[in-house]
Amino acid sequence: MRLLELKVRNILGLREAGINFDPGAVAIVGPNGAGKSSILDSLVLALFGSPTPVRVVNNLNVIRMGSSEGRVICTFVKNGDVYRITRKFKGPKGQQEALLEKGGDDGGKWDVIASNVKEVNGCIAKVLSPFADSMGDANLSKLRDAFISTVFVPQGMVTKFVDVSPGERWQILTASLGLESESKLQEKVRRIVQIATAEIENVKGSLQKVEDFLNKLPPEEEIRRDLKSVGRNLKSVQDRLVAIKKSIDIKNKLVELEEQIKRLSSEHEEASALYKNIYDEYRLYEANQALKGLISVSKHYRELYEKINSLESNIQYINKKIEPKITEVNKLRVAYKNIYSKMQNINKYAQHKDEALKLLDLAEGIKFCKTEIELIEADIAKNNKSLDELSKRRRKLYRQKLERSLCDVIQEHKNIAHTMVRTLEAIRSRLIDWVKQLAPDGAVDFERFKGVGAIEVARSLVFSDLGEALSEWGKAKNRTLTLLQEGRRLREEIRSLGFEAPRSELSVREIDALLGELEDNIRKQELKKHQLMGSLEKNLKDMKKMCQVAKNLEEVLGGLLPEDVVKAAKERERFLKELEEIRNKGDSLNSEIEELKEKKRKLEGELAQAEWLRENAKNALRDAAENFRELCRKHGLTQKDKTKLMYRDGMTHCSKEEVEDARRRLDLSRDLLSRAKVEFRDFKLKFETTLPALETLTNRKQELEEEEERLKSVLNELQYNLRQKEGLEKEKGQMKEKYNVISQAFDVAIKLQKYTDGRNFVRFLSDTILEELLSAVNKNLSFKGFSLVAERGNLYVTSGGYRRDAASLSGGERAMVSLMMLRHLANRVGFKQILFIDEGLAMLDDGNLEMMMELFDNLGKEAFVGVITHDMDFASLFSRRIEVEKGVVSMIKR
Repeated sequence: MRLLELKVRNILGLREAGINFDPGAVAIVGPNGAGKSSILDSLVLALFGSPTPVRVVNNLNVIRMGSSEGRVICTFVKNGDVYRITRKFKGPKGQQEALLEKGGDDGGKWDVIASNVKEVNGCIAKVLSPFADSMGDANLSKLRDAFISTVFVPQGMVTKFVDVSPGERWQILTASLGLESESKLQEKVRRIVQIATAEIENVKGSLQKVEDFLNKLPPEEEIRRDLKSVGRNLKSVQDRLVAIKKSIDIKNKLVELEEQIKRLSSEHEEASALYKNIYDEYRLYEANQALKGLISVSKHYRELYEKINSLESNIQYINKKIEPKITEVNKLRVAYKNIYSKMQNINKYAQHKDEALKLLDLAEGIKFCKTEIELIEADIAKNNKSLDELSKRRRKLYRQKLERSLCDVIQEHKNIAHTMVRTLEAIRSRLIDWVKQLAPDGAVDFERFKGVGAIEVARSLVFSDLGEALSEWGKAKNRTLTLLQEGRRLREEIRSLGFEAPRSELSVREIDALLGELEDNIRKQELKKHQLMGSLEKNLKDMKKMCQVAKNLEEVLGGLLPEDVVKAAKERERFLKELEEIRNKGDSLNSEIEELKEKKRKLEGELAQAEWLRENAKNALRDAAENFRELCRKHGLTQKDKTKLMYRDGMTHCSKEEVEDARRRLDLSRDLLSRAKVEFRDFKLKFETTLPALETLTNRKQELEEEEERLKSVLNELQYNLRQKEGLEKEKGQMKEKYNVISQAFDVAIKLQKYTDGRNFVRFLSDTILEELLSAVNKNLSFKGFSLVAERGNLYVTSGGYRRDAASLSGGERAMVSLMMLRHLANRVGFKQILFIDEGLAMLDDGNLEMMMELFDNLGKEAFVGVITHDMDFASLFSRRIEVEKGVVSMIKR
């Protein structure tokens, strides 16, 4: 079996998962409780309907907590066929639903194989089971145990197959290969011996019965001799019976011919009478049809005459309706011409309607523009006045700011001058102190300034703080010079303003705030001024343009007042509406006149057609009368016949073909009767004198038939005895062969019972299976330099002629050997292409871990190898990994 895909929703620890089982080694990584082991549980649940024994839960607890329904879908391939199994678990009782489908050749269409849990389990057991028994819940459980034992390596059990005792290893083999336990095996062998013993006795009894029955039957040669004799007698009787039957047939033929002559004579008489009746009916029917035609043509002629009178009356009525309408139309034409003449007179004024309307709109626009210009000029004057006031106030505040700044500079200059005085006094005092240190007795010793003494002098100068005082005095001096320059600049700027302003008590900062507000107001007023000037310029341009357009329109009007032009246009519109009403009314009248004329033309056409039809009907009436008189002369109808035609209703239809058919039937019956008489005469002359009486022939025939039945009965009995003897001989041979086969099986069962009475058989079977597994494993261990052997259920390592216990192998070597043996077991039960290992490699060192990774890569060439771990560093060694986080599965490729 090869797995293709697993889809899980709300099962155990998984919320959503989709896994493709492509061959290769894959790490299944995630924190504890994330749902890693739930992947294997979901796979086992999909295939077998219940999770692994590690997690014992019922169907209700299979559903993920917080969900009302769970679902798992598994797709796999077995013997080239693709299968898809779906299992759903629904709350609140955990009810399970199952569906098994088989894919078509194209993989797109799925055919349902089973649709309930029991059928699905049975089909899965039948499809996947490698065991001898076919179906059933016990076999499915055995299959699940084999799958888990060979596919899943639990946590800490990677070396279990090597480390366990022989008894525990036998249990693993029993679960993996579906073997019975020792007690069940012994019980099954005893049942086989009992069944074989009973079968041998049964075959012996059946063979004796067959031999007894064969002895009761006569010899085969005697049966075959009697068969030949009875066959000859039966042939002779059958030949005589055929001759008698032929004579009886001749006698019956004569009787049949006599009956035929009587029947044909009767038919001839009937045909003669029928012909006479049909001919009479035909004469009357043909005359009746001619009379009906004459009456019908007469009625048609009358109808046409009445229709012509009606049409002529309708035409006269239409003429009366048309004349007043034509008079009204003429009046409308005169009124139309008068109004049209008036409209032509005012049209020369009304044609300038659009220009006049535009000129009136322009006059309104020019007036509006003048009003707007006056308002904008007033706003501009008001804005200029406001700007002047704001500028004066800004200059005043600026002078006050300069004066306040000058006062601040003068005051700061005074303060710094006092500071310089204090600093000079400190310099003088420190300089005197330093000189005293150099000449404490009033005389300077210049030798002190040489060599090391110079350094001491310099150090004393530094410690005297004279440099710090000089630096402070220099900074004050520089600041004083800066203030003098700033004061000079402020005086010159105040002088340049050229006007006096009252002294302000405000600070420079407050004056700056007022200046900022004034600047904002000035900017707003200037912006408003620009906007007003733009609006003024736009209105002036618009008014100029409108004046030019108005001048052009006045030239177009040629001195006409626009009001008069608009009035003339309205008058023209009124005339046009009146013309439209006259036109519509005239069209309506013309339409009515045309409809009446069309009706008149149609009636005149119908009148002409009716007159033509009346003329044709008149001719047809003449022809129908002539035809009736001709038929009366042809068939020689009397006055009585004519009276019958007039008062007889429901006359039977009779055609000329029916008369001819009756004549042909009469001739045919006459001919058949003549032929039957000739045939009877000839047949009677040929056979009547040589045949015995019919009663004698019939009695003889009955005797021969009875003799034939008796001989057939004897023949069938002899043939049955022969077939029975041959069948019994064949059955006897088959029973002897069956007895020999069962005897051999019975001997084997006896030997098997001797083996199973003790533990030697279990040990022998275990050693045999282990030897087969180790033979396959040793082929893959040739590079390691050692091999494995099994003895009395124990495993040993042989290397260089020495043997030691398999437990002496390293942890990595034991894990590698165990996995190889499990892989070969999986191959035996059909699960070689999948392997799960749960946290089984944490105890390996780097060397053994590298060896196991190489083994995983080799196994991954043809199988999906999933290693469950929570160690991300270990998972990074794999080219692919499945990450499980809070029940959600994602596939990551390196």
